[in-house]
Amino acid sequence: MTEAAQAEVAQAKAGLNPGHFHRPWLGSTDTPHTFFYHDRYGTAVRNVLAHDRVRHDTDGQTEFLANGSFLERDDDQVWDAYRRIRSDEQDGVPGDLPADRHLFRRADGQVFALNHSSRLFLDLFTSPLTLAEAQRRVWIVESTVADRVWRTFIGQRLIRRHRLPAAA
Repeated sequence: MTEAAQAEVAQAKAGLNPGHFHRPWLGSTDTPHTFFYHDRYGTAVRNVLAHDRVRHDTDGQTEFLANGSFLERDDDQVWDAYRRIRSDEQDGVPGDLPADRHLFRRADGQVFALNHSSRLFLDLFTSPLTLAEAQRRVWIVESTVADRVWRTFIGQRLIRRHRLPAAA
């Protein structure tokens, strides 16, 4: 690559999706590292990714954090994109977001239309919070229901592990 092209390539690379782990060797934007780690560990790298999308027995004391943010209704660019996507699902008729739905943009850019109760749960994780503490805050909700919500949030990567509990 010429020196003149390096700045252009660096700028284009910076605009790419950084990936879930923000580590290029786990399949993001840095191909040499991706090949290096796949060569070294084979497809075991996939296990790391899959492991992160499952709730574990030890997660009660693990701090989680929202993996994105809710979008305000004045973000016209996102709302237009949402309407275009919905129009594909509704035979070309532009689809508006129902009043009880909120758009949540995950850190990787994927947008979810969540219901009001999901937002109430997800808002708990605007700062690091353990699942045990989150359960205490939603004490009125049955623990099995809350556990299903946490599993869904983790599986959809709407919340991510922020800090593991200290080793005993």
